[in-house]
Amino acid sequence: MKALIAWALALSVAACALPASTTTSGSVRPTLQVKGAPEGATLFVDGVAVGAAADFDGSSKVLALEEGAHRIEVRQGATVIVKRSVFGSGGERISIDAGASQ
Repeated sequence: MKALIAWALALSVAACALPASTTTSGSVRPTLQVKGAPEGATLFVDGVAVGAAADFDGSSKVLALEEGAHRIEVRQGATVIVKRSVFGSGGERISIDAGASQ
């Protein structure tokens, strides 16, 4: 009898397991690179600070973006060095030069 109860309990627990699934969009996300960012500058995407702008130079790493329109800013303290509106799609690499005069 105990074996029957243990078997029924094991069967009911196994029946509650969630199925494993994966969802992919099929397209590669666009990326952003910032060239020539001065030391201490911060990268903002849609008003949110994402890190040191110099970190996303394209050689060490890039920032993956969601497809669509974005506001990009590179700030050093309270000074806005670069301000751009961009649209990224289809895995393209968007490049912004923070070293050029604006």
